[in-house]
Amino acid sequence: MKPISFSLNCATQRGWVTLEVALSLALLSTVLYLVERQSESQWQVITHREELATLRENLARQEVMTLLTGSSSWREAEYNHQQGSYPSCALCTSGDLTQWFQASQGKVASSTLEWVPEDD
Repeated sequence: MKPISFSLNCATQRGWVTLEVALSLALLSTVLYLVERQSESQWQVITHREELATLRENLARQEVMTLLTGSSSWREAEYNHQQGSYPSCALCTSGDLTQWFQASQGKVASSTLEWVPEDD
């Protein structure tokens, strides 16, 4: 009795190898796509947190300036996201003080202002 042997010819073997390579590449591309989306999402969360922290620092500085000067004009919305350059004055008064304060504010996108809860 003759043993039964299964042998695939070269053309069939190449076809299976090609199919395996194509499936592996499809799976790899799916995994890389998901990793890229995850990274982008994490980057947006980090950016959002940094902007909120900067905005909260700005609000704290505004509160301090209000307490120091007795004027609530330091809490105006324009100081939340604008930043200027520091004035060159040894003793800052009036407009120089306003310029110094504005320069001390961290740069925050105006869209970030919408993210802060009302109680902050």
